[in-house]
Amino acid sequence: MRFAAPLVCSFALIAAGPATAQTCPTRSDLDRGGVRLTRSSPFMTVLLTNAGETHVEERRTKRGGATQRVRSTYLHPLAVAQRQDNKSVLTFKYGRNTRSLQRLDRDKVWTSPVTLLQGTKVIDKGTVTSRFRGKGTLKVGGCSYAVWSVLEEVKLGKIPTSAGEKIYAPELVVVLNY
Repeated sequence: MRFAAPLVCSFALIAAGPATAQTCPTRSDLDRGGVRLTRSSPFMTVLLTNAGETHVEERRTKRGGATQRVRSTYLHPLAVAQRQDNKSVLTFKYGRNTRSLQRLDRDKVWTSPVTLLQGTKVIDKGTVTSRFRGKGTLKVGGCSYAVWSVLEEVKLGKIPTSAGEKIYAPELVVVLNY
């Protein structure tokens, strides 16, 4: 299976740390300064790093002439734990260990109860389901990565259901579509 992802293909993917002999970022680059994804139109830059067992995403976009900054932390690249912008902090508390997402290609489906908090206030509860759709290869610039297609569905009680595809590179430990 080969994936078409025009937004991803327009990204430049670079190691953000010290220059190395390698031209394509690897998992170890996440620990050595990070991996940066950039897109010029519309502008977006994402710096991905590791902080111990947590993955951190620092995203900057331009909308309406203003730069927006969002910092997200992940327990696993497929499971956001916290999203912080200038207005609020949203936290996802999972009822299931997110490390088991690393076996999604074998298990095929991962479901967890989830509680959504704004600050310390519970604002909704529901479930998150990730479904493995297949494997493929994705080329970003001159780099090729083995990837999984994962359909994520978030069903909460008060907030409308959201669903979307994530293209996850397990060896790089990064979601590549934005």
